[in-house]
This record gives sequence, structure tokens and C-alpha cells, in this order.
Amino acid sequence: MKRYLVILVVFLLLPAGSSAQEDECTALIDRALSEAAAHCGDLAPGTACFGHGEITFTTRGDAAAFAAAGDTLDLDTTCCMRLSPMQLPDAWGVAVMNVQPDARSDSLALVLFGDVEIHNAASSLAEIEVRVESDTPVYTGPGSHYATFASVGAGEILYANACNCTQNWLRVRLPGGETGWVPARRVTILGQAEGLPVAGQDTPVYAGMQAFTFHSGAARPPCAAAPQNGILIQAPPGGDATHLSVNGVDILLAATVFARAEPEGELSLDVLDGSATIRVADETITAPPGVRVAIPLSGGYTPGGHLKVMPTNPDDIEHLPLALLPRAVDPAAAFDNPLPLIVGQRACQVVSDRGETACALHFVNLDGDAIVRMTSKFVYAPQGKWEGSVREFPAILAGDTVSGDLEWRVSCSLGGANFIGPVIWSITIADEAGHVSEPFEASFNCVDG
Repeated sequence: MKRYLVILVVFLLLPAGSSAQEDECTALIDRALSEAAAHCGDLAPGTACFGHGEITFTTRGDAAAFAAAGDTLDLDTTCCMRLSPMQLPDAWGVAVMNVQPDARSDSLALVLFGDVEIHNAASSLAEIEVRVESDTPVYTGPGSHYATFASVGAGEILYANACNCTQNWLRVRLPGGETGWVPARRVTILGQAEGLPVAGQDTPVYAGMQAFTFHSGAARPPCAAAPQNGILIQAPPGGDATHLSVNGVDILLAATVFARAEPEGELSLDVLDGSATIRVADETITAPPGVRVAIPLSGGYTPGGHLKVMPTNPDDIEHLPLALLPRAVDPAAAFDNPLPLIVGQRACQVVSDRGETACALHFVNLDGDAIVRMTSKFVYAPQGKWEGSVREFPAILAGDTVSGDLEWRVSCSLGGANFIGPVIWSITIADEAGHVSEPFEASFNCVDG
């Protein structure tokens, strides 16, 4: 009888303890988010705001105090920041950032929470001084065939933040803040040029925290009501998408995303609204709401494998601190879409007269119905005759009926040409319930074997 009594006592005590911890955790979350909302709601562009908890940081030069709710840092001089993981009764790091890409763009909002460490990769952090030795025009790109828009005189000090691949041209910031290119032979470099990144005319100039590397803790928070560690990123809807670089991944953002990253693991980006275009090497995915893009990481932060797509897990985004974002978000709306989606492809080279080649199309089908048909319609090629096709039950190269890579089988013949490309097609897929995707524009190059 005593044995059963002990078991009963333990059984009765456990829920009470668990409930008390949940109550304490909920109180911490409410307190932290209320402090952050009260003190960081009207944040100036180019600044970070202390929301709650313990946050350690490093900056270039002296920094103001950053230890209480409402304290701010200049993002252009902030090197890194580490937030405390959730630990009851009161430890949970929360910070808010207002990233200003340039004077012509609307700002990005970043909300960091939990076990997160972020390192600034802004272009300005790579700057070195250069002294102009002779009067020279400033060009819009790395070459004298580009247009000029300003000139600088001998003796002026400029700030180089990139070079072209031959190091014959330097991308510089002028005293007024404009960015352009000057011949390297016209200046004397006053620092270590070896650290300059290689850039082209269209390579973005990243503002403070517009480019960053980060990692987030994989451990689950101590209570069910707490969100997972990570970063919310929100760009303005509509208009031109905003460039962002996260762990070396190029992102065009017109969306709200939830980002997490584990070194030697994966960078995962869950799209909550809008649209995010993610580029790594020869792969591009344009992800709509309800889709997660996962990028394998190697060497710590570096992309190291093929992109993967899958539906967002609703449990992973249930408790996100969305109220700290400037624009309201309803992630649940994305899960009502029954249509299959083609969201990207791997670059594909098709060898002439060698039969069919299997190209990979990234797809997501939230309701899991089997894909039963793929229809390809010819759109454009520089030359040649091309015919569309309908293929029943296209094979799944990777993944399952919910998400992965579909096989798109194509062939080509060069005739008398050496190369034909791009050959562009409009592709739709249909599932067994009769739902048909929106057309996706895919392409391949026909090459000589």
C-alpha cells in the first residue's frame, strides 16, 4: 500500500510543478516582449535596441551603454552581439534592429531572441583608406567604359570596400557617401588590400547588419510557450525586393522570414508572408508563404550543399514574437493553399543528341497529394524547333509527395550550332486531386558533348 501511495504522490506533484514552470515562463515572455515593445518601437534607422535579458557585444571604438531596455547601438560600428538563452526566472535575450540598406530603400526590421550570436558583415567593416594621387573620374562600374558621375582630386581620402577580380579597380565610398569605382593605379592604398572582397557593378553595398553571419542554439527552450531561438526578418511588402546576405546566402526579400542556423548543420528560412528569392551557387528558389528553404552549412557558416524545400512546420512558428515587427503577419493563412508549387530549379546543361537528361525542379505540395502530371510548353530559344510535352507521373528525384525535387526530362539537338541557350519553358504540375500549379519558367542550355 505504501508503494502505491508514493507513486500517487509523485503523480500528483508533477503536473503542479510543470504548470508552475509554464506560468513562470509565460510571465518572463510577457515581461520581455512588453519591455522591448515599450522601448524599441520607434527605433531610428541604422540602430540596434536592447529589449531584455543579457546581451554581450563588441564594437569598433567606444560604445554607449547597452545594458538596459531602450539602450541603442550604431549598426555601422557594431561588430557582433550575443544574446542569452532562456533560463528562468528572468534570462532571455531580446534585441530589435532597424537596418537601413541605403537612402532610397525602406528599412528592414530584425528581431533577435534567445540563444543567438550575430556578426556584422557590412561593406563598411572591410573599408580601408586610399589616397588619390591624381585627379580622376569616378565610374559607375569597374571599367572606363562605364558612365562617370563624379570626380575626385589629388590628395583626397576615399574608403575602398571591394575590388574587381583583377584588383585593377577599387569600389570606393566618397566623402559624401556615394559609392563608385576608380582605377587602382590612380590611388595609394593605405591599408591591407588583401582583405578586400571581390565585387562587380551589381554587387550590393551592404549597410550595417544588411549582411551578417549568425548561429542560433539548437536546444529547445524550457517551456512550451517559448519560441525557438532565431531571428525574425521583415522587409516592406511590394515594390523592389531588398538585398540581404545571411551566412553567405544571397536573398532578395519582400517578405517576413524566420531564420535559424546551426554551424555544420543547416540555415533554415521559413517564409511567413510575401516572397523570398534565395540563391546559392547555381540554384535559385523563390519561396512563398508556408515554405521552408534549408541550406546545408559547412565550415561553420558557409553554404555547402544543395538547397532543400519543405513545408514549414506550424509548431516551429507558433510562438514567434511577431508583435515586435512593424507590420502584422498571419502565418496560418499560408497553410490553406491546396495548389502544388514549383519554386525553383537547379541549373541544367543538356548534351546534344545524347537522349533525355533529368533536370531537377524544386516543388512543394502542402496537402501531400501525389503529383500525376507535368506539362511543358515551349516559350523561347535563340534558334531551333522545340515541342512541348505532357509527362504522366513524373519521378521524384529527392523528397516525397509533399516536397522535394521532381524530374523534368528534356533533350536537345544543336544541329549546326555550338550552343543554344537558354531554352525557356513554361511548366505546370497537377496533383491527383486535380489541383494545378501556377506556371513556372524553367530553362536549360543545349551544349556540345
